[in-house]
Amino acid sequence: MKSKIVLIGGSPGCGKVPISKQIAVAMDAAYLNKNNISDNFAEALLKAHGCDKYDRDSDAYHTNVMPLEYNILINTALQNAELGNHVVCCAPFIHYFADKDWLACINLYAKTLGAELVLVWVQADPQAAKQRLIEKGEGYDQWKLNNWAEYVDTNPYELPKVSLPITVINNIEQNNESLQVQVDSFIKQLA
Repeated sequence: MKSKIVLIGGSPGCGKVPISKQIAVAMDAAYLNKNNISDNFAEALLKAHGCDKYDRDSDAYHTNVMPLEYNILINTALQNAELGNHVVCCAPFIHYFADKDWLACINLYAKTLGAELVLVWVQADPQAAKQRLIEKGEGYDQWKLNNWAEYVDTNPYELPKVSLPITVINNIEQNNESLQVQVDSFIKQLA
């Protein structure tokens, strides 16, 4: 059976983590969460660049740290796929899903390994996402929360233009039953 590399993206607070974990369990897949993999070295690199360790919104982060985080995440996923394992990767992927060259490269690499790249976007209402971020209480979300109007104006809750097929899972807070139906349907499609 062909290995699947499932990239699950969405804006901070959209509910990617519980959805990703549920899909990983159903697929018997390796679960890779960008934050869990990279937070320690990301914080050290940010400090080395004179930034706050929780900074995830500056040019310094986007230029010096974020590319490393995603390279490590994707390389780990590809190595697992090479071994025949299904992999579920959880990260925002906001900039990367919009980058057709990046997606084409990852898709080609996956195909050379005999794996299939699958994209998922978790769509959420910005206000519900904000409430989730408040409840999580992570330091790296503080700038977003303190500057919410400015952050939301960058349209992080809009589906990026994606050059490959993508499944959208709508995670609207008031509709948990519908969310479970969508996740179950996606899992069945993967089989």
